Amino acid sequence: MSKKGVQNSVKGLGYALWTAGGYLFAAGALVGVPLGLFAPASLKDWLSSPLGMLILLAVSDMAAVLFVFLPMLVRKVSWASIREKVGLAQPFRAKMFPWALFMWGIYFVATVIVSLVIYSLHIPGVDLMQQQDVGFTNLTQPYEFVAAFLALVVVAPLLEELLFRGYLFKQIRERSSFWYIAVLTSLAFAVLHFQLNVG
Repeated sequence: MSKKGVQNSVKGLGYALWTAGGYLFAAGALVGVPLGLFAPASLKDWLSSPLGMLILLAVSDMAAVLFVFLPMLVRKVSWASIREKVGLAQPFRAKMFPWALFMWGIYFVATVIVSLVIYSLHIPGVDLMQQQDVGFTNLTQPYEFVAAFLALVVVAPLLEELLFRGYLFKQIRERSSFWYIAVLTSLAFAVLHFQLNVG
């Protein structure tokens, strides 16, 4: 690999660390810690409810997006340029929908194959059946199901995709090969879940 290729790979790794680290820092240190230290018990109780968790997730994810975008905001990069940098400048193209479905199918098949291989290896400490703790348990009321749906299917995926498939992928795309970027962004996103079977 050439010197420029190594530099671009290191820059890509730096962007991945900044994105994942910034996400964790903003969600934890900027939102979680102040709430843990200063929020009254009644607010903490409400935030553990489905509606409260939806609001908390939206606030912490927005804080993460703004924190990761902070260098661009400090440099006074225009919103139009930021939209371009995260891949939101192009209009929706319906002709891409079948391609997206096809790629999702490949992803699904690959996930099943990888899971079966890992399961057959009987790796100590790896539990593929471990449930993901998403925070929404004991839902009974219709509005609780709606709040959980909005949090887990709309808010979190949109903001996470904006950071990882938008910002991170686009930042490194011009400097490195597609496969390097695809693997790097996927690993950064997987590690962020802190759970091997989910990652």
